[in-house]
Amino acid sequence: MELEAVIITTSLAAIAVTAIVFLTRSYRLSERLSEARQQADTDTLTGLLNRGALNNALRDAFSAPGALQLVYIDLANFKDVNDTAGHEAGDAVLEKVADTLRRHAPSTASISRMGGDEFCVLLPDHTDLEALEFCERVCTSLKTRSDLPDGVESVDLSAGVASRSEDCQSAEELLRRGDRAMYHSKSCRLGPELYSANLDESLRVRREIRSELGTAFNAGRLQLAYQPLVNARTGELAGAEALLRWPDKIGRAGSPGEFIPIAEETGLIVDIGKWVIQEALAQIARMDNKIAIAVNVSTRQFLDTDFSTLVADSIIEAGVPPNLLKIEITESVLITYTEKAARILRELRDIGVQILLDDFGTGYSSLSYIQKFDFDMLKIDRAFVRAMDKSRAGGDLLRSIINMGHSLDMEVVAEGVETRRQAAMLQLLGVDYLQGFALGAPGTADKLLNFQPSETLTKSSNDIQIQTEDSKIKPSSVA
Repeated sequence: MELEAVIITTSLAAIAVTAIVFLTRSYRLSERLSEARQQADTDTLTGLLNRGALNNALRDAFSAPGALQLVYIDLANFKDVNDTAGHEAGDAVLEKVADTLRRHAPSTASISRMGGDEFCVLLPDHTDLEALEFCERVCTSLKTRSDLPDGVESVDLSAGVASRSEDCQSAEELLRRGDRAMYHSKSCRLGPELYSANLDESLRVRREIRSELGTAFNAGRLQLAYQPLVNARTGELAGAEALLRWPDKIGRAGSPGEFIPIAEETGLIVDIGKWVIQEALAQIARMDNKIAIAVNVSTRQFLDTDFSTLVADSIIEAGVPPNLLKIEITESVLITYTEKAARILRELRDIGVQILLDDFGTGYSSLSYIQKFDFDMLKIDRAFVRAMDKSRAGGDLLRSIINMGHSLDMEVVAEGVETRRQAAMLQLLGVDYLQGFALGAPGTADKLLNFQPSETLTKSSNDIQIQTEDSKIKPSSVA
């Protein structure tokens, strides 16, 4: 009896040990399978969901009740970050973006890196406005982060928002709509974009432009128009700005705002920009009374490795004084690529060209950047000129900008001058040069060469008074 009990006890113990071993192995296997599934669903660099996991989460969220917003994000000029700061810096930027998305997204959100520099966020129970506000918070946070890698001053992104609606039949369609809205945001550069049916037509037009632009450039159908730069004191021609035009089949000029961003996306802007510089220099060479011509340079062209060499070689080939070529760049280039921009600007200055800060006031407008880069000329954005008409504060702000420019040894240009009254007020505020339709519309080189001193400005022996439509503007009326 005792022997049987021992045998039974031993058998039960063996069974228990076997069961424990089995359960332990099963638990470990389950853990490994869970880890494997997690790894399969996770982006290794950022720790976010990957594309496959996002697709699964999207299908689940799409079939659940309640509102659903999809945010599709793309980093602006990320290739330039890799090219200028290196791939390690690029990876660090992606990690910072992932961290920013986590900090600003609600706990119910699903956040994914779709691959490359694209991200996607699902926001259950959010309205259109709440999704757009989320995008704005992320954009602002990325622009002000102080822990970005060396060589990267800020991170800009394009964001598209798509909402589940009755006419959106599938999760895949919602994702496509978010992608389309993001692409439109990237193209127009007006901030986060909410999907609408009108975007489809806009994107169709953009695809047509994209397919035809290269053909038009290679066929020599792009043209330059020249807008006069007028001396604010004398009304005489002081220079010109070369503006790119693409006439359509019946001779109308295409909007640069439509085709230049596409040229930048495709990389064609580098070849187009080279042609613009060479054509502007050739035009200077043909002039008997030579004047300086300014050309706009895109971010992509400016950061090109051979840009300074291109400028130097083109000047030598044209045989014109280098100071007759003016290069216009915007603040965004300086903010995002500070160190490389500083080096390129030093090279251009050594060549002898003049450097203009374009559209001042549309970006960060930091005094430290203006002092650091030592510009020859400051161009005040047209928005400030329009604001001057609306309030006394607008005039006071313009006076401050003009005085600041002069204190830093820069000449100051006011862009977008469309009325005689604006010209009068700006001249009384002390601006050096005026540019806009009130002084002269963009036209052919022949029209530029035949420019007559502007009738908008008249000079007297004691002071320059500007005749408006109905009265004379006194200096005291601007103060």
